[in-house]
Amino acid sequence: MTLALPCALGALLLLSVPRVFADTVTLAGGERKTGRILGVEQEEVILSAQPVPGLPFVELRLPKSRLAAMEFGENPQREEYLQSAGHAQLAEVARLWERFAPLLSVPGSPSARIGLRYGLLLLGANPPKAMPVPLAVFESIAAAAPTPAEREAGTQGVLRTLLAGGQWARAEAEAGALCKTASGTPLLAEARLTFGVVRAVKLRAFLEENPRWQEDDFVRAGRYRLYESALDHLLGAALLQGVPGELAARGLRAALEVCALAGDHIRARAVAGDLVVFHPGTVEAKYAVEWLQANPERAQPNLK
Repeated sequence: MTLALPCALGALLLLSVPRVFADTVTLAGGERKTGRILGVEQEEVILSAQPVPGLPFVELRLPKSRLAAMEFGENPQREEYLQSAGHAQLAEVARLWERFAPLLSVPGSPSARIGLRYGLLLLGANPPKAMPVPLAVFESIAAAAPTPAEREAGTQGVLRTLLAGGQWARAEAEAGALCKTASGTPLLAEARLTFGVVRAVKLRAFLEENPRWQEDDFVRAGRYRLYESALDHLLGAALLQGVPGELAARGLRAALEVCALAGDHIRARAVAGDLVVFHPGTVEAKYAVEWLQANPERAQPNLK
């Protein structure tokens, strides 16, 4: 049966299958079929195969209940597509995720990579798409992906979605726990950044509620604790050994913003300078340049 696919997605899924087929499906009785796994529809695994060399490819629909194993080979075209996919391809990536989500727990499946890309595209949309959608995608990856790296990447996505949706309490609780237990550098950095951002949100609310905070020793101490905690976690995320550049830049920008919020222009200028020097060409570095231009060096007020 011919499937009705969007043109671009159909081209992606049916890209020229190499002569040595990449994927293998083993049936319960031991029979093996080779081809390109195109995902799942209505509890059936779809396999694009060429039973007779030289004849057209056909799509085989194999009930999941009849399958004993699936083996995924490399698919450079799909990986390149996922890396380059932008917001114009959001609908196509969503369809890919729909097809491969049922295979998320299968070792070697591309499902987690597809879901991660889909979730990030949702978060990056302007305005961001409804938060329950990317949150559900990332949560499923964090729970069911077959490798620790994929599960940790899914958890990173959960933290980013919680921040994007303003779910401060849950974000702080989950990030705080991960700061104590996370082992992978990207996830630990994401957790520290998330915790720091939530502390910065609390600092902003504190300053709005206490505009004359400098006049009260107790209030001044509370402001100092929030500020130092936020800055410590944000810089800790950015300076963690082995942290990905994208995460480091995000952490430094958040640190710059919290320094500016607190009126600590000496630290703010230092952080902005680090952004420009160590992460040139990023949107965070551009923000730092613009901030420096708008905030020329001046005397530092007493912030203690």
